[in-house]
Amino acid sequence: MKKLNCLSLVLSLALTFSLSACDEEKKKDDNVNNVTAEICDNTLDDDGDGDADCADTDCSAAANCILNNVNNANNVNNTQPCTAPPREFWNYDLTVMPPRNVQIPSTCYGEGDHVYVYVADDAWADGTVDASMVANLVTAWETATAGNPTAGIFEAVTSVMGLPPDVDSDPHVVVFISKLGSYNGTAFDGYFRRENQVPGTNSNLTEMVYIDCEHHAPDSDYLLGVLAHEFQHMISYGMDDAEEGWLDEVFSQAAMVLSGYWSDLAAGNSYLASRTGTSPLLVADSRDFSYGAGFLFASWVLDQYEGVFFGDLVADTDVGITSFNDALALYGEAGFDIYDLILDWAAASLLNDPSVGAESRYAYLTLGDAVTPPNPTVGTMGTPVAVSMPLSTYKYYEYDVLANQEIVISFDNPDDVRMLAIFRGAGNVQMLPVAIIDGAAHLTTPEWDGSWTFIVIRAVGTGTVGFTVDTPAPPA
Repeated sequence: MKKLNCLSLVLSLALTFSLSACDEEKKKDDNVNNVTAEICDNTLDDDGDGDADCADTDCSAAANCILNNVNNANNVNNTQPCTAPPREFWNYDLTVMPPRNVQIPSTCYGEGDHVYVYVADDAWADGTVDASMVANLVTAWETATAGNPTAGIFEAVTSVMGLPPDVDSDPHVVVFISKLGSYNGTAFDGYFRRENQVPGTNSNLTEMVYIDCEHHAPDSDYLLGVLAHEFQHMISYGMDDAEEGWLDEVFSQAAMVLSGYWSDLAAGNSYLASRTGTSPLLVADSRDFSYGAGFLFASWVLDQYEGVFFGDLVADTDVGITSFNDALALYGEAGFDIYDLILDWAAASLLNDPSVGAESRYAYLTLGDAVTPPNPTVGTMGTPVAVSMPLSTYKYYEYDVLANQEIVISFDNPDDVRMLAIFRGAGNVQMLPVAIIDGAAHLTTPEWDGSWTFIVIRAVGTGTVGFTVDTPAPPA
């Protein structure tokens, strides 16, 4: 379930139609006595130009005509915006905890090849949701998004992650828009409900995603990103309902990126600013998952391995770290596991420079300069570092050095950590995996003055990580 965070991203996606200006002007020129405006829902040719209601281009912006033509521009005589009947859907009442099951009457106001858009009757009656919002949502689902002009959410996600389950033998996914409410100051954006995939007293027995309309417009870029995220939860459930929560959330953050929505970018930059050492990517309880970390990680992995990597991950019958390491091995990363991958990702967050490393390894190719690099902690030679770090968290420490200076790093718990060293000086950048032997590592600074940045990650255990960066002691 996606919780509302403090993003002020409410950009409406405008739905437009391409009309032939010359043909429209010819109609007006031919119809010199046209003084009556076309009424778009009375079956009459009011302006005398030979076209009635939605067949008249004067009606292209009318709500009933927008809905008719969302996914079939030639179907101008379809007077029903959706062929699906009204329904009462089981829903979570999230204003109480634990949530209770309630039924909400709703009507379908939009339809595409792969979607029915239902709106709770109360949200439609009070104007919280209107026809243009529904039309924009259907367009984003079926045709194109603001960030992906070549594919809608359905195609962008399924072409990589696979198709959703189908318990009702209907290719349409139900998007149900309603007021999800809040609890103790926490508002909810949307969710995928597993109960709908199996028969039961409170099951709708259909593929279904719930989207809020109380705190953001349902066609805002933010909530369309949430829609892509929750849709991927549905796909993941169909592929492997035992997948670990953190990896399921990473899949869903990747779905947002594939659909062109950066809804959690601000959360990602906040994570880099202060929480890389306290908010682990690999969490046992998905309720503790850092959406900011997951968004940046998913975007970077998509840049490095392209979509098929995630497709293989989703389909893998193993779970969690084992599944991720299976995929890395499949793509030729022998002897390289998820903790090594996190170190490379951390380096990309710091450098974000496509000229460093092979095939732009240390850059965000999709997000680019929108990622704000972290500020490493400045270290002092000879001063021990001791910091509590949960599993899979990492921190940056930076030390100024002189050209050709010898460096020795001693570790208190060498079996629990891994380290990547980055030298920067005189316009040069060099990467060096740190080999820890007998509890220590030795480095030689290149021929320029500059700095070493050490990225340390906890790969085993819990508790305090301790190390000291120093110059070698002079011989006795």
